[in-house]
Amino acid sequence: MLTYGLLIFNRNDVNGVLRLTKLLNDAVDEIVIIDSSDPPEYKRLMDKLTKRNLKRAVIFRAIPLGYAEPLRMYGLSKVNTDYILLLDTDEIPNTKLIEKLRYHDEYDGYVINRYEVALKIVTKQLRLFKRKKILFRGIIHENPEVLGQRSKLPDDEYILHMVGKLNALMPNYSRYMVIELFSRYPYLLNNLLIRSFRRRIYYMNTNIINILNAILILTYYKAISLFQLRDADMWFPYFMNLFKVFMNIPNRYQKVLIDISREIYESDGIISYLCLNNPSIVESLTETYTWNLPGHKVFQYLILYRYKYKKCATNFKDVLETFHLKPHK
Repeated sequence: MLTYGLLIFNRNDVNGVLRLTKLLNDAVDEIVIIDSSDPPEYKRLMDKLTKRNLKRAVIFRAIPLGYAEPLRMYGLSKVNTDYILLLDTDEIPNTKLIEKLRYHDEYDGYVINRYEVALKIVTKQLRLFKRKKILFRGIIHENPEVLGQRSKLPDDEYILHMVGKLNALMPNYSRYMVIELFSRYPYLLNNLLIRSFRRRIYYMNTNIINILNAILILTYYKAISLFQLRDADMWFPYFMNLFKVFMNIPNRYQKVLIDISREIYESDGIISYLCLNNPSIVESLTETYTWNLPGHKVFQYLILYRYKYKKCATNFKDVLETFHLKPHK
């Protein structure tokens, strides 16, 4: 008989974790929580889970990186079930999806409708898959690659996404800008080409990449608006702001970002680039992390350390010493 597990990545959302564990505790064989919360929230989560006596739930600490995708392969390594249902703490599976979960055993991966409550649109997310048939590369908002056959669940089995619209005034807006600069731009065009054609292109001149990416952003997101998807008005200015941030970076640092982008794609993604597909490295970084440096800064300096020394950091104290950093909030 095939087994089914729930995989959750959490940072400081105790209520979201508790909601998901309550909904799915009796529907799955195992619940794995990869937690990057601040110490007080981690303690609160552990206390709540202990009181609930959830025998199927197990929690692993992981260094925060500003967004969950770089830790996806680490999370997979901690799950033991045949199939995995991946959910974020701000998502809610509907009753029918929970009830029919174990009926889906024919394909290696399943796409599920996700209803964006605030935006009033539907996106399609690959969230149910065989543990040994999936590959994450660490791209922000990534749909993973299925190493096999995939299908789509019926429309009456879906996920509700309870987050609101991206707001430029949100405290984490600038943090996402830092992450995007390293994880998506300046190789936005490369990302599109690799996903669509398995091709890479490299640039000798920063002006070329600026022009091509500006054209891509303009045409791609304006094309989305033609289909009347309501989030086009949100994402287009976001990426144009990202473009402006990149343009205001001194030319020598633009070239560094482009060099880093080449190395990341030669490594087949940020997870491989930082060796985060090795559980022992994630655990070593977690053990040596001081828990008071913001996740997006952790992400940034791990990348710069890898670029500087051409090897992955295994001890976060080495990263702090390399860049003469003092842990700070």
